[in-house]
Amino acid sequence: MLKLVIADDEPMILKGLKKLIQGLDMDIQVIAEARDGAEAADKILSLKPDIAILDVAMPAKTGLDILKELANCQCPTQVIFLSGYKEFSYVKEAIQYGAVDYLLKPVEEEPLVQSLKKAASLLQDQSILQLFNDEDVDIRKIFRSINEGLAYNEEEFYQIFKDLGLALEDKALVCVDFYLSSESGRKLSNELFGKRQLVRFSVFNEIQEYVRQNNCGFLIRKEVSHSYQVFILPAASGREEMKRHIRLISQMIREKYGFALRAGIGDFIYDIRDLQKTYKTSIMARDFYYFLNQPVIFSEDIKNVYEPVEEEYEKSCEEILDHILHQRSQAAACIGGCLDLICVMHYGSRSAVVHKCISFSEQLHQHLVKYHLIEPEDPGFREYLIALPDYDTFAALKEASLQYYRTLLEQLYASGNYQDSSETARLVKYIEEHYAEDITLADLSRLACMNPYYVSSFFKKSTGKNFKTYLTEIRMKESIRLLLTTDKKVYEVAEAVGYHNVRQYMDKFKQLYGMSPSEYKNSPH
Repeated sequence: MLKLVIADDEPMILKGLKKLIQGLDMDIQVIAEARDGAEAADKILSLKPDIAILDVAMPAKTGLDILKELANCQCPTQVIFLSGYKEFSYVKEAIQYGAVDYLLKPVEEEPLVQSLKKAASLLQDQSILQLFNDEDVDIRKIFRSINEGLAYNEEEFYQIFKDLGLALEDKALVCVDFYLSSESGRKLSNELFGKRQLVRFSVFNEIQEYVRQNNCGFLIRKEVSHSYQVFILPAASGREEMKRHIRLISQMIREKYGFALRAGIGDFIYDIRDLQKTYKTSIMARDFYYFLNQPVIFSEDIKNVYEPVEEEYEKSCEEILDHILHQRSQAAACIGGCLDLICVMHYGSRSAVVHKCISFSEQLHQHLVKYHLIEPEDPGFREYLIALPDYDTFAALKEASLQYYRTLLEQLYASGNYQDSSETARLVKYIEEHYAEDITLADLSRLACMNPYYVSSFFKKSTGKNFKTYLTEIRMKESIRLLLTTDKKVYEVAEAVGYHNVRQYMDKFKQLYGMSPSEYKNSPH
């Protein structure tokens, strides 16, 4: 069973997160909680949990402060961050120090499960790491000291490199995270587990042998699915030399094994004491494959991008719905633009992008159902949603989404009932936007260009409810929200939802719910 510590300075967030974790179908247990950074650090260091979920901004110590402290203390706990917003520079630094992932508040089940599974996978990998060969053992020890912030003998360190024939004067060092492409991984998935491991081991040994024969670096870590090599290159032409080595190594692996390599290349460093930095940034570069869709990614090429405000995303969602209601061909292109906004908003976090794309699709689906444009149950929609987390890149996710919506819109626009459905949707949308006003059937008849009698009959046939009943339901639902989430008085709530006579509002409320608005507000829910 995995042990977990959670920390957040907001009691409600902490309580909700614990309840969410306890409801997961995972072998995991919350062993401690903390409400500030100092308490969180103490509990992690004393209890040594497998995973810690930490708020980014807590009193006493920030999440990043704790992460650095854990690295210095050689604590193997995997850290997941919580944040109410996306801060690219902070996330980039957190990844460099080994954070597993970050989750946006309020935390929802799907991204939480993905992050916990990622942490569990990293813990499992730690238990089956391939160690260095014997001749590299001294370098391994020094790297671990640097990576963990421990003291080490610099003269002894440089002597090791001299003994190995690795000159460091006027050199740049850079770590490369080598791994097999997803296509190669799928080829291997058909093999027995033992053979899969043997093939990966052979591929990574080929890379290590290339580095040794060319006397251009050394291995610092080998995992089940990754090999981390540090290259020693001329300071003046490090990037071009690195490209040459990657090209030759990739060609060698492709010709010998038929597999495609990918590589995440860390920051170039000029002081051996900065090994940790180039190692961590190579992992970050690897993870950006999802966004950049390039087999070789240099960390120095990863740039921050403009982050649109939430209002821009909401505006885009409204435009999509408006295009669909008016049967415009721009709807699909607008959906693509909205997905691009999501990518930019959460650039750097695959799980956040996938979660937001799923949320967008569900919201659009709910609107189309509410406006009577599609049926509530659609197996194709569920299959589409389930597949979204499995795409290797954002580009692949976007293309699959556009293909789904193009097909849906073609079927929708070609439907013989679409004209009536879209007219119903326009009427329903108008009621939802103007329920607080003195709207009447006459307003709907003008909007639909129908006489009042016909629009009344048309609306009831389409929605199953007459206009007054539908309007009352909308008003009452909103009044309940205001009663439970604001400090508005009953007469203010009545006014806000379109009732100028508070007695009329109270009578209607009691008729529907069996109690007065005040009683409802104070009753348990």
